Amino acid sequence: KHPFVSKFSKSETEQIVASSKVQVYKAGTVIFEEESISNLLYLLLEGDVDFLKKTNTGKYSPVSSAKAGSFFGEFGILTGENRKLRAKASNDVRVGEIPGALLLDFLKKSAPFLLEVLNNVTTHLKTTTDHYLQERIKNEKLQAVGQMVRSIVHDLRNPFSIISLATYMIGEEHDDEKT
Repeated sequence: KHPFVSKFSKSETEQIVASSKVQVYKAGTVIFEEESISNLLYLLLEGDVDFLKKTNTGKYSPVSSAKAGSFFGEFGILTGENRKLRAKASNDVRVGEIPGALLLDFLKKSAPFLLEVLNNVTTHLKTTTDHYLQERIKNEKLQAVGQMVRSIVHDLRNPFSIISLATYMIGEEHDDEKT
């Protein structure tokens, strides 16, 4: 009943269903890691999935999310590249996992021209996404540098404030120029 499968013929749908596995992931479970092999297309049957990118600090930053009725994992299958993001169940999730080779086989047989168009669109989207992620990482680095500079300035101001107060107090106690 997933919208993705509804686009195929009855026999193709039966073949997809027969070749697929339904998996359940509990909230917080990582479905796949960034840089893992792209060999499955995921049909999101129930729940929500968050997509995250690892930053230079080692933390994961949210990039996007998916809701029931959507699908994900197709980019790597079409481009042959490893995954660019981490997928994590934001609540209890049920997905249908379709082997990527099966999807490519269907596309090659039924619409070779469509596969070529999809590859071109995917390449364009990948370039755009990479640019967007690099900008986010750059902005995060700049924010981290700004926080560090503020901390250093704060740490320098404290001793100078104490020295300034001490010199003022000494000046109040002694009128002579030498002191």
